[in-house]
Amino acid sequence: MIGKNTLKMADQEVAVIILCKGQSMEGKPYYAYLQIVPSKIAAFKAAQQKGDFLLEEYGTILKWEFAEAPSEQVKRDMEIVYGVNHHLEQDCKTKIAELPDNQQ
Repeated sequence: MIGKNTLKMADQEVAVIILCKGQSMEGKPYYAYLQIVPSKIAAFKAAQQKGDFLLEEYGTILKWEFAEAPSEQVKRDMEIVYGVNHHLEQDCKTKIAELPDNQQ
């Protein structure tokens, strides 16, 4: 388990950008890019599972719109400005699949 001091130090050095999708209280679909520090990730994941939470309680909203998903232009902008990798999950799965069985 990672200690609180380690997380505090990590908070000063790094952040994760997550593409979140959901519905407003009025039922309108939205997406948001949320920048979140490591110490808040566990609480954010727990809130996601429960549903009905405010993104800004867990990080900084970098971009959001009422839409089901970001446009290709918005994706490119986020990649250029913030270094977002929209294929990170698939890239990780590919790398893991390439590992020898004893390293997975």
